[in-house]
Amino acid sequence: MDLGEVQAIAARLRRAMKAAHEAGELAFFATETFPGGYCCVAADFVCQYMRDAGIGGAWHRVSGDCPRRGTESGPLQTHAWAECEGVIVDVTADQFPGRSPLFVGPEDAWYRAITRTGSEVGGISGYLDAEDAREAYEAVRQRASGA
Repeated sequence: MDLGEVQAIAARLRRAMKAAHEAGELAFFATETFPGGYCCVAADFVCQYMRDAGIGGAWHRVSGDCPRRGTESGPLQTHAWAECEGVIVDVTADQFPGRSPLFVGPEDAWYRAITRTGSEVGGISGYLDAEDAREAYEAVRQRASGA
């Protein structure tokens, strides 16, 4: 897998998701801000796009519980990202302090600190509102592809 190609695609996908959010094209998964709350959907869209483009092998949406910072209490914050062949693609990393908007690469110390709670083949087929998810994904795909 060419990391440069994956990085370029991930950057286009992030821009496309943000623009689609701002245009109201992700209404099936309405949250007020991007990237906050979008990690699962974004991971699934990355998995679907990479699979559709024939990049890598099996793309998975990986999820986990993030460690508490300092004296935090209350429920753990969860996070999700796309992963294939040891390469993490996280287009919503900046919802966490100190993280850049986009992470592409092997697991770093921040991801190692997350307690993994799940890993499943990612994509849009598992959504209860599958038609709305397909329409939202298509809007993002077109924006990312420049169509």
